[in-house]
Amino acid sequence: MKNALFPIFCLSAATALVCSAENYSFDHGPYLQELTDDGVTIVFTTSGKGYSWVEIREKSAGEQAPGESYWTSKDGLKEADNTLHAIRIPDLKPNTAYQYKLHSKEITKFAPYRVTFGEEIASPWYDFKTFDPQATTCSVIAMSDVHDHTDQLKDLLKFGDYNTCDAIFYVGDMLSNSFEKNWAFKSYIDASTEMFAKNKPFIFVRGNHETRGPVARMIPAYTPRTNGEIYGTQRIGNTFFVFLDTGEDKPNDHREYFGLVDFDTYRTRQAKWLSKVVETPEYKQAACRIVFSHFPISEIEQYNSKLPDGQSHGMKDASDKMLKILNNANVDLMVAGHTHRFAYHEPVPGKRNFPILVGSNKSAVRLDIENGTIKAQAYDIENKPLLETTLGRREGSK
Repeated sequence: MKNALFPIFCLSAATALVCSAENYSFDHGPYLQELTDDGVTIVFTTSGKGYSWVEIREKSAGEQAPGESYWTSKDGLKEADNTLHAIRIPDLKPNTAYQYKLHSKEITKFAPYRVTFGEEIASPWYDFKTFDPQATTCSVIAMSDVHDHTDQLKDLLKFGDYNTCDAIFYVGDMLSNSFEKNWAFKSYIDASTEMFAKNKPFIFVRGNHETRGPVARMIPAYTPRTNGEIYGTQRIGNTFFVFLDTGEDKPNDHREYFGLVDFDTYRTRQAKWLSKVVETPEYKQAACRIVFSHFPISEIEQYNSKLPDGQSHGMKDASDKMLKILNNANVDLMVAGHTHRFAYHEPVPGKRNFPILVGSNKSAVRLDIENGTIKAQAYDIENKPLLETTLGRREGSK
């Protein structure tokens, strides 16, 4: 038996979608997070509190082969009596097909000297494949600002031929506000699970709308990272991705936040992290480097620094703290959102040394990358092309 050390969070869930027992059931997921060449996190929820684990085996072992069991533990305690389960599977082989199966036991009573279990349930087997660290090609779809329009999300995925992609990137404001515990599932996670996320990952970049509402502090639990942060990095083959979290758009003391945010400090800390990332051998040796950020990180005059009610503050603060770092980091492309207006901006030497593709609230972009060359195809919700361009390696990128 094996265990995976990984943070887990407690949320309640209501609507049962997959029933393996009359009452207790898996109701959201499973979906893959932070898939790499040697690991993956599997996230799902149960209709009530329980203890859960994941069974995994190489696909080549055959349908009758048993799997190894993984669970989450911290400080010597297995995670239990919770409804949201995030289980990290480490030490996998690169470029290898695997199968996984969910298991869970309902907990009907959890006392110091007595634990009573109810139903035990299991899911079917699902497939996934770890990334190949030697791969020279990579394909992804990126979209932002969907704001709960699930049908629109599905159409944009279909138009981009999502089945042929390695991963899907959601670049913020997938939700409008975080009022209900299950709203992230209703907005985009359930649709993603239905279409692809049981077998390939999506990567979530937080937007400013995901910071709002009573459930905002729980949203990162749905898309956990092993670094414990919302921002992070990912390498797929020889392409290196950076995911920034630009926070809210207005000043910390704005009346909408009631004194409960601290994003200026957060962006300062993140900029220090970014300055270290771009100096790592893994970043420098990548054939291609793409940055995803909900706010465009750019010369601020490009976007109108006189937006009403302080709405440019977050974009300016993020740009003031991170643009210089990115300008010296041989970035090949930035993909952003937030403005609800599609745009493509060529580099401005001396001000912004990389191109920016800004998605609208009704568009997506497919990126097909091969040995540092990026073919970008942007399209709208009617499948009309908005941009087709090919970007070569940035000068000095090797």
